[in-house]
Amino acid sequence: MQATRARKIKIGLAGLAVLGLGAALTSAQWTDQVFFQADVSTGTFNIQGAVPADQSAPVEPTTWAESDTWDGTEEGVATIELDLGGAQVAPEETTVLTGYVRNDPTSTWTADVSAITVTPFLPDGVTASVAYATGGNDPADLAPGDSVAFEVTVTADDTVVQDASGELAVTVDGVSVAPVTP
Repeated sequence: MQATRARKIKIGLAGLAVLGLGAALTSAQWTDQVFFQADVSTGTFNIQGAVPADQSAPVEPTTWAESDTWDGTEEGVATIELDLGGAQVAPEETTVLTGYVRNDPTSTWTADVSAITVTPFLPDGVTASVAYATGGNDPADLAPGDSVAFEVTVTADDTVVQDASGELAVTVDGVSVAPVTP
């Protein structure tokens, strides 16, 4: 009887092992996964510049020069260089030239175009400076389509030599600030 009893215990243990394995397999079937998805797109950013043809009564032009368009895939600065044409100054005279910068109306980011510099290669006795015109839009936060005027002041002192020439350029660097919310 002892052998029969040992055999029943072995069969019982084997049954429990099979039942335990089945329970483990069943618990594996109760695991779950959840997936989420979202659309991802990059923005566009482009600054534009313009210099009025008539500097005696400057108004915002309708034709704009383009910078390289920033497609949002890499960090960087969009740069545009504007040629102000010729400025003539005599000793002890100051001339003011006006230009405009805007965030392209098709941009999907606001722009910071507050970095503006003048690069002068001017004759001795002639200096130049640049600043944004007072009033108007904030150059550090231009919405798409908004523009801001700047003024370049060219001054000659009494040491300027007659018939001397030079060159000056204004560079405006634009950085994207934030996406425009619809």
